[in-house]
Amino acid sequence: MAKLFYTLLSLVLVFAFIACTGEKVEEQTEMETEVEATVEKALDENMAECAGCDMAMEKEKMIAHEHDGETQYFCSEKCKEAYMAKEKEEGTKEEPETES
Repeated sequence: MAKLFYTLLSLVLVFAFIACTGEKVEEQTEMETEVEATVEKALDENMAECAGCDMAMEKEKMIAHEHDGETQYFCSEKCKEAYMAKEKEEGTKEEPETES
């Protein structure tokens, strides 16, 4: 009879341990998700895409340029010049021609 009692007691303790461990894993998963979201937000605030080639970089390593009240970021001077030339070319195409 004592052997049965100890066997049942062992099973109860095992199930209790499993239940407690499961709750801690769930809490840890929620905390990891919150940390990942915070890191992602920080990266989003510190990163930008090059307006010329769409490459993502840290803003502090990029060339910032104000255009029409908006800051545009470029990965290199070459990308900035190519983008500005393209914008200038597209701007002249869109202007309506006037007849004299």
